[in-house]
Amino acid sequence: MDACPSRALSVNGLTLRLWPRGAYCARYTPDMPVAGFAFESQSGQHAFASDRVRPFQAVANGMAFTPAGCSIYSEAREGGEYLTLTGPAARLVDMLAGEDQKLPAERFSGRVAEDGIAAAHALRRSLLGGVADPAAIGTAVATFAGELAEAGAPGWRRPPPARSMTPRRIARIEALIDAEFSRPLGIAEMAAACDLSTGFFLRAFKAATGQTPHHLLMSRRVAEARRLLRQTRDSAGEIAHLTGFSSQPHMTTVFKRLIGVTPAAYRAAAAPRLVT
Repeated sequence: MDACPSRALSVNGLTLRLWPRGAYCARYTPDMPVAGFAFESQSGQHAFASDRVRPFQAVANGMAFTPAGCSIYSEAREGGEYLTLTGPAARLVDMLAGEDQKLPAERFSGRVAEDGIAAAHALRRSLLGGVADPAAIGTAVATFAGELAEAGAPGWRRPPPARSMTPRRIARIEALIDAEFSRPLGIAEMAAACDLSTGFFLRAFKAATGQTPHHLLMSRRVAEARRLLRQTRDSAGEIAHLTGFSSQPHMTTVFKRLIGVTPAAYRAAAAPRLVT
């Protein structure tokens, strides 16, 4: 289980929280809207505004929204890293850029929007790096809120290429990546694992997840590097080798781009912290 504590940040009357990867069981009824973003895929069981529990398999980079008063039950043996944005509905509405934008009327999950992905990753870097630039964070929150409104609009539809990239196929790619950290992994091999041509695989994967397969590969390597930095005394060079990076400098470059800090700084800041 991932022992990394959650990180929190307050901005414009809203609360951002980054929940770590690990097993969880949650049951509550929020008194304010909850927006979410899944950095990693996960599977488990859940129920919303009902006692009917259903299995779920969520893909990485999916946005979610639950209105106030909607009861939530969710459980997973290995939940993925997750960002939540909560606060009064009026404050969320204030963050919307378009005059005709509104908060979603109903609960949804797993909807992908490229600008929303970029905003969520920027917010994660602020939370993990402890660098609270109010202007940059405010811009990222506003972008995230706007993409949330777009994803929750009644006319939202999955792009046609994404329909071929099912959660099962995505899980197959992630399992392949997790099993092959220590060697180069090509696009052709990933496409073959999904029984798709290379060109169609690339288009479908990007449409379904908002990222390229190579970006997923780097993200999974960095996620494993983060775990090893927290839970072992292995050197950065050893961790770079174990997670498939070509060198320690390569790992540092990718790590800083995705997380916002160097591996050494991340390891040093592993203790719980509240950023305000």
